Amino acid sequence: MQIKSNNPNFKGGPNFGGWSIVASILYITILKKDTYTIEPTLGKKSIAVLPFTTIDRTEESEIFGEGIHDYLLSQIAKIHDLKVIARTSVLGYKNTDKRISEIAKELGVETILEGSVYRSGDKIRIIAQLIDPETEEHLWAETYDRDYIDIFAIQSDVAIKIAGALQVTLTFEEKQSIDEIPSDNLEAYEFYQLLSYKNDVDLNKKLEAWEQFYNFNRPHGAFNGKTPYEALRSILI
Repeated sequence: MQIKSNNPNFKGGPNFGGWSIVASILYITILKKDTYTIEPTLGKKSIAVLPFTTIDRTEESEIFGEGIHDYLLSQIAKIHDLKVIARTSVLGYKNTDKRISEIAKELGVETILEGSVYRSGDKIRIIAQLIDPETEEHLWAETYDRDYIDIFAIQSDVAIKIAGALQVTLTFEEKQSIDEIPSDNLEAYEFYQLLSYKNDVDLNKKLEAWEQFYNFNRPHGAFNGKTPYEALRSILI
């Protein structure tokens, strides 16, 4: 039995009967160790949404970027036929130098969404890129230069474009859920982002900002006796 391979560097080997079969198995096993393969999960396509980087590294953009990441994860997770890696599993890849193929292999996913953000007042820029880790080529990419008021529409559009790029069919209910605007109160959304921000924003600054908003709106009956935390959650969820 002659060992054959498509690898041009492999010269074949003599016929040693049963040992030839063993050698073939060992050779294939060695090849597989260096091959990027992901087994599909019950027919679902898989994706990891990496933390978005900030273009200017300002606190305003950092808070904005973290909020974008959280909300995009929740939007994409609404697509039943996509396996979405949990937020806690991807946080460690923020500003990483690792190759996309290496990250995908560690997380066990077929696609990676990465991007960057910038915010200055009411002007925002969001760059989103869907990448095939095996080839490291773009499956889809888009740059959004918009007003802050369009923030929810942009993230809904990203989720829908990802589904299209991965050839995942959305149900009517999924599309409706993705298109739904969680709040028309952008001020509340900004406070929610500030309170949720995990890095170096001073806790007192967070609490003071929310207290001002809460006390301003409470006399108008906006919170119906809820605590500040309950009130904030009820506005957005």
